[in-house]
Amino acid sequence: MSAISAKAVSPLRVVIDTNVLISGLLYGGNPEKVVDKAFDGEISAVISETIIEELKRVLFTKFGIAAEHWTAIEAQIRDSFEITEALVRLRVVKDEPDNRLLEAAVTAGCYYIITGDKPLLAVSEYKNIKILNVSKFLKLLN
Repeated sequence: MSAISAKAVSPLRVVIDTNVLISGLLYGGNPEKVVDKAFDGEISAVISETIIEELKRVLFTKFGIAAEHWTAIEAQIRDSFEITEALVRLRVVKDEPDNRLLEAAVTAGCYYIITGDKPLLAVSEYKNIKILNVSKFLKLLN
């Protein structure tokens, strides 16, 4: 049994950090362009249950979103993203949630992690997975 659910697979496989997801969902701009590309299937976005739980926790505690708004967001993510269960446990960076992004990317064979997190961006690349900010990722697509 595969650790990845059966979703439409784009050749451009990415993990989108929760900070980018939140910015895209709530504020628009370039992060919204990335999130929309994932929702539209232009890129194959991968997420784990752990990342979904972190997203939910932050949206509820820091942004106070309504439960029904979360339900709609979660449904769209589950419909558009591949769900993976990390098969590896990594400790590459100090911030544990960032390690969960790396685990998802390694397990699912992703090529990119898209983040705004400076310590993770400082890693730059891990096991041939490039770690880019939103602007660099969008330039790559053009």
